[in-house]
Amino acid sequence: MLEEIEKLSYEIDKFFDNSCSAFMVAGGVGDLLLLLATAYDQHDPRILFLSNDDKNIFAKCFCDFFNVKCLFYKNIVFSDGYDFIYKKFTSMPCFKQSAHLPDIITFPYKDWHDTSKYIPRIKTKTNWNKVIGTSNIVPSKYIIIAPSGGLRDISKKKFLTHDEYNVLIETLLELKYYIVTTGSVDDYDYYKLYKNKNCYWLTNSFLYSLNEKKDIKFLDFLQIINSSTDCISVDTYLKTLILLLQKKTKVIRTTFDGKYKDFGIDVSDQIFLNKSIWKNIKCYTFEELILDLNTKNKILF
Repeated sequence: MLEEIEKLSYEIDKFFDNSCSAFMVAGGVGDLLLLLATAYDQHDPRILFLSNDDKNIFAKCFCDFFNVKCLFYKNIVFSDGYDFIYKKFTSMPCFKQSAHLPDIITFPYKDWHDTSKYIPRIKTKTNWNKVIGTSNIVPSKYIIIAPSGGLRDISKKKFLTHDEYNVLIETLLELKYYIVTTGSVDDYDYYKLYKNKNCYWLTNSFLYSLNEKKDIKFLDFLQIINSSTDCISVDTYLKTLILLLQKKTKVIRTTFDGKYKDFGIDVSDQIFLNKSIWKNIKCYTFEELILDLNTKNKILF
């Protein structure tokens, strides 16, 4: 580990200079997006991203789109050497306050409970809606949904089962919605495209419909999201992106060993699901969501 930390320290020295605006974040794409909202319009923004994903293909697409240079490294927050990297980085003259980057090193995420520190640092309003623009690739008004939040881990369940996914799709179809489901290719292989002409599946490089698989650019991907009229998502990057686009979203709550827990038991709720930060968010159990959709009868929000 010492050799790896020395290598990362060397890479930091090469990548960042005193004339840039240096930021740091750890976690997944949602964490990166939250920092990009702060960083993207600063002078020569550069990010150290301690990432949960080894490949970082999706994260790189966002950095490239917003023209932000990013040094990717594996997430070492709970590893030996993080304290050295944290202290080195945050003491650099070019370091900028990095949104929700925890202020403490030992058990850092517990610090998020002190929301009074982090709320002023988090930028919730952006001009991304205008920067990204809109698209008519999907020809009708549609709702966008994200049924999976990465790993399908039943102990911390941030995904819909096949049955839950089908119930949600069927409920929305009865409400006369066109539906764009978004997720990775792996998610597509897991859920498959629902066989209805009003259903689509969106990845960052393809748009699937009942009769076609269309190649798209990353800008198309963002514009399709930005052009949606409504959003339903598990706790994943999509809800953060939608909120930063100044849109409303319904979030399906995570279960832990099959049970819903009170807000704040998972400390990340304080940052990503906090109504004091995000005015346009509303959280539901899956059962509550289906009941709400059926009750409102074609009016989602």
